[in-house]
Amino acid sequence: MVVDKYIDKAECERRGFVRESDGRFHKLNTLERYARDGWLDFGDNRYSALDRVSAGNRLGRDFYLAGIDSVCANDVRKVRVDGCGSYILSDKRLDARDRFNKAMQAVPYEFWPVVNLVCCEDKGIVHTVESKRQRLYFKHTQANFLCLGLDRLIQHYRKSVKNNY
Repeated sequence: MVVDKYIDKAECERRGFVRESDGRFHKLNTLERYARDGWLDFGDNRYSALDRVSAGNRLGRDFYLAGIDSVCANDVRKVRVDGCGSYILSDKRLDARDRFNKAMQAVPYEFWPVVNLVCCEDKGIVHTVESKRQRLYFKHTQANFLCLGLDRLIQHYRKSVKNNY
């Protein structure tokens, strides 16, 4: 039995919801929360936190559309008539995979783990150190890597738009 409970404004904000100008609520993803908290202000001064958020969201959208994370097991209870499923991918999915692979190649290897974690998996930076000072240093370093990786993504996306026109 599920009981609907009212949550107050503080709990809503703690869970990552923000009220938009039209009165609707929107749940922020990890990248948007980092931008709100000021963790995307590192890196190249030519790009703003909004530029980094849009590039990261574009990468995450291509990751989702490509279906890279949609691996699932076969349901053995279902009757299989044809023997196996079709491995033909749609044009939309193939285009998204191509865009994702090209964007992935634009980000250097040392920045890719944190960019993948935040943009594609929508998870926060995880620290394993004990002291508060070390945690802050680790998060600052990872946020710097994230910003530098997103800067490379912005350059890639701007170059790809320029080449298409």
